[in-house]
Amino acid sequence: MYTVTNNSYDPFCPLFFSNGFSGFILYLDPGLIDEIANIESPTPDWLIGAQYSLPINWDIISDDGIMPGNSASFSYTTDPREPVNSEGYFNTRCFGIPVHPVNFTVSDGPEGPGARVVLLR
Repeated sequence: MYTVTNNSYDPFCPLFFSNGFSGFILYLDPGLIDEIANIESPTPDWLIGAQYSLPINWDIISDDGIMPGNSASFSYTTDPREPVNSEGYFNTRCFGIPVHPVNFTVSDGPEGPGARVVLLR
């Protein structure tokens, strides 16, 4: 499970406010981890696997992204394996288009060293 806490990510979007954290992609190769299943999003409004060929991505097009000060959880399952740090990126949307991508790697979070928690700026 990934708990995303948006501390301050709310980039400028001309004429409109951004919808905060509204896209989340993990760089996991489905060819190497073919048993990925049970992909869950915080609400039904989050689309799963809607972009690219990567199965582990979530995207929300409405104005209901994760705004600063809020958190949400995303999850999926695989066969038992050693935990690894993940990499990926997140973005916001302006006029329905994903913009302002930020690459990330998972680092130590408040849950403990190496916790799979993504802390946004």
